Amino acid sequence: TPRLHNPMASTVDANRVAEHHEDAGALGAKLDALAQMVKKSRYTVFYTGAGVSTSAGVGDYRGPSGAWTARRIQELQRGQRTDAEEAELRKLLEEQQKEKKKAAKAVGSLDALPTYCHM
Repeated sequence: TPRLHNPMASTVDANRVAEHHEDAGALGAKLDALAQMVKKSRYTVFYTGAGVSTSAGVGDYRGPSGAWTARRIQELQRGQRTDAEEAELRKLLEEQQKEKKKAAKAVGSLDALPTYCHM
């Protein structure tokens, strides 16, 4: 029997769970360009998501150790899985395992201290 999957309830995309990094030179050039735009602008507004607080140790909802990811893993672990779902589960579990190393620095949102992202 096919399992019903509600995409609105489980919005994690297994292909977007991994973090991406840039080399320092490329990142520096982008930051310099951004700094020039901010200096020239009259008003600057940055729209961020809840993930901006992860650098302070506050957990997120969609990342590898997030609540939505944990929910999707539980869904995938129940019953029969297609090959695609099996691959998705493996990838999510691998990424979650990598995140456990970072979990030692996790703090409650009331105990978190602001970072430069919050300023």
